[in-house]
Amino acid sequence: GFRRLIAVGTPADTALSEAAFVLRYRALQALARIGVQSQAQTTLLKEVITTGSDAVLRAAAVRVLATFPVEDAASKELLRHAVADADPGVRIATAGVLAQRKDATAVQLSEHLLQSDRWPPVRRASLVARTSQCGASNVGAVPAIRAAVSDEDETVRRLALTGLARCEGAGAVEI
Repeated sequence: GFRRLIAVGTPADTALSEAAFVLRYRALQALARIGVQSQAQTTLLKEVITTGSDAVLRAAAVRVLATFPVEDAASKELLRHAVADADPGVRIATAGVLAQRKDATAVQLSEHLLQSDRWPPVRRASLVARTSQCGASNVGAVPAIRAAVSDEDETVRRLALTGLARCEGAGAVEI
């Protein structure tokens, strides 16, 4: 089944043929479209996200997590792992999934990416995620967004100002 199709963790994964890569990528897309969570699917996603050597496949696997229920413990654990992925593309995909979730774990992971990632595109994506979660948590509602106003990246600073206005109202931003 899918497990054999998306074999991961071997040195051969780094040199996937184009046809094999496309097949594996499409299999992950099909899993996302199916939208029915199963133990086999969770096991497969865990394998790809935690041990897969191809960042594009890991990012595709992370995007499948958007179809999982917010309260699913396995998806929360996989998102925690994906936030720490070495590849910024995987972390950006993770921020995209976090933007669709409003639970405390998603808020925490979005803030972690925003405050600690060294790549500006990841901070931008995590800022968009955190802004979309406004109102989801009354604990420290927007200090991470407020701190991003001083980010070294101009786009992050602009997004932070927009995010503050969205989360706290137009009066929150002093010019």
